[in-house]
Amino acid sequence: WHMMLRTKRGNMFYVVTDGRTGRRTVLMPENDPAITPRHTRKIRSRPHATMMYAKHLAKVFRAAGKPLAKVQVVSCFRLNGRPSQRLFDHRVDILPYVDRYETVGITGLHKFLFPLLDYNAKVPKEMQCSKRWDDDIKRNVKRLDQEEGG
Repeated sequence: WHMMLRTKRGNMFYVVTDGRTGRRTVLMPENDPAITPRHTRKIRSRPHATMMYAKHLAKVFRAAGKPLAKVQVVSCFRLNGRPSQRLFDHRVDILPYVDRYETVGITGLHKFLFPLLDYNAKVPKEMQCSKRWDDDIKRNVKRLDQEEGG
């Protein structure tokens, strides 16, 4: 028998920036016909799979003649009853880390991943999730535009 050691609840989406036009597009892995539901769950819950999907997106967009300038991940998760918090730093482009993520001595913590907070810790503003997921998509895309002066 197997015992469940953790419960992880949450969701994520990608904000990709077209390298030619600067246009941003929000992509949700579950809407990608090339990805199975099982793979979607892995993409959402495992940073390594998230990075592999970002690499896949870059490859697909490049093949379509639309190279990506940037891929950002907006996420919100709860782990074992802790307060909701972001897993990925939505302000960071993860493309430069895609092929370097698993090399010895390289970690995403404090580069593009936020640390896991203690159960009773106050969630810092940059790590807070919104109460409504749809609002989070619009708010974060708008914030990304403002932070970059767009």
